Amino acid sequence: LEQALALPPARLTPRQKSQALLTRARLEAKKGEDDASLASLEAAIEAWPGNVEAINLLSERHFATKNYEKALEQLEALETKGVQSAQIAIKIAQCHEALNRADRAEKTLSRAVETYPKDPTVHVALGDALLAQRRFEDARKAYDKALEVDGTHEPAVLKIAQLMVKETKVPEAIEYLKGALQANPDAGVLHAGLADLNKRMAEVSGEKSLLKDAEAGYRKALALEPALVGAQASLSQVLLALDRPKEALEQLESLVQRPDFHGDLSYELGVAKQRLGKIDEAIEHFDAALKRRPEDAELLLAAGWAYFEHGDNAKARDLLNKVNALEPKLYHAHYAIGRVDFAEGQPAAAVQRIKLALEEDKRNYTYRYWLGRALEAQEDKAAAKAARAEYDLVVRAMRDDESLTETLCDAFYRRGVMESATFAEWEGAKKDFEAALKCDADRPEIWFALAKVQEMSNELKPALASIKEATRLKPDLAAAYDLAAGIHLRSRPADKRAAQRMSELAIKHDPDLAAAHFRLCEIHVSSNRGLARKHCARYLELEPKGLNADTAREYLR
Repeated sequence: LEQALALPPARLTPRQKSQALLTRARLEAKKGEDDASLASLEAAIEAWPGNVEAINLLSERHFATKNYEKALEQLEALETKGVQSAQIAIKIAQCHEALNRADRAEKTLSRAVETYPKDPTVHVALGDALLAQRRFEDARKAYDKALEVDGTHEPAVLKIAQLMVKETKVPEAIEYLKGALQANPDAGVLHAGLADLNKRMAEVSGEKSLLKDAEAGYRKALALEPALVGAQASLSQVLLALDRPKEALEQLESLVQRPDFHGDLSYELGVAKQRLGKIDEAIEHFDAALKRRPEDAELLLAAGWAYFEHGDNAKARDLLNKVNALEPKLYHAHYAIGRVDFAEGQPAAAVQRIKLALEEDKRNYTYRYWLGRALEAQEDKAAAKAARAEYDLVVRAMRDDESLTETLCDAFYRRGVMESATFAEWEGAKKDFEAALKCDADRPEIWFALAKVQEMSNELKPALASIKEATRLKPDLAAAYDLAAGIHLRSRPADKRAAQRMSELAIKHDPDLAAAHFRLCEIHVSSNRGLARKHCARYLELEPKGLNADTAREYLR
């Protein structure tokens, strides 16, 4: 590299020298030689003022730390030396804008337009400065001027589309970009711009198909132009919206490693890790983001939910109450506080909170499920009836949209338990338990609940099969063994040996199971009086006024 830089001007063009100096600056930066790297960057720009990469790298370190005054000082020092270019002028204007000096930014760019009238980038930059001042007509003229200079200048096309959006002409903006892409299908910036519009419309409408269109657009843009860091950041947000946190995290972690990206990804990283079950790491990201944005309602909501999942209800409530103070209409915060209320044994308060959330989002079946849970927990007939109505709505929604069963499967089980209490609904209960097992076959309580309603329906063999599954999943489920024992005695012919074995297993796992003791007393009364006496006595200790108390006393006599 040094040998190349030592070549005479006849053998080394200004552009080649500039690129060599830029390479040297990068190597020096990697070795931690910041002063030498800075000198090499300045030399690279002096050799060829059009080296955009060198200009960006020079200002990047200060933009990243928001030290715009220092960046401005360095750029203006270059101009003082006579090193001038459209790119330097644009960077100087960006510094002024960051320092809230809109008038100086506009003046800088107006001079640049006069100096470099054939460079479309300065016309676009001037349009941006005017747009920031909401001077839409003047901004459009600047963008149109850029296209007069270069009819295929992608940033100008994109800016015109964005201007249309600001003027609430979203459909027109989409058609405009589609037309531009037909003329220039390899324009990565335009693919990203169209993806931005689809993403924006998806956020308003909730249409997943638009999110998928946005994903395809961002991927196309990045395939054409990998340097589009904004498109990569937006792609990660779309992947989160599509509930694909693993893919989103891959994009986010890749972005963090890029020296040309200076955005704050703490919120997105927190959301991705939270959904992947990495709650502690998610909280670290949210806490870091809150230091910079302590009054960001969406961020506070995400952090509050993470602390709730972590089990810190007090911290969760504190953060969620801040959300309510900042954005009273952010309905998901009401739901989240309702969940905290429910977790702390306050179902009535939870009901009121979740109802507030449902006022804004009546078709949210997660809210309806948890409203049902909170109502059911009040142990009141009217509340139980209302809970049943909520479970009915959730079950109906799951039958229409099977994807809901991933998170709401429990509603089948809970409605089935309610149906089990009424003879006329036993068939419905069995169907609900079977539906619950299709989406969650590893819950022993569902198998046991199914066994009980099968036993009540006199379906003894299916009931025993369900009990077998329940005890396989939970070998200490004493009540299941007790139910099996009763079924074996009801069978024709009765299987006393199996009933004895099941009763003994029931008592092994729950010594206070009165029914099992009485059953063993009856089984042993004619063959082993000592054991019969022991179990009858234990039964009377547990249930001195039980249904079988008189019979147990008779056996003892």
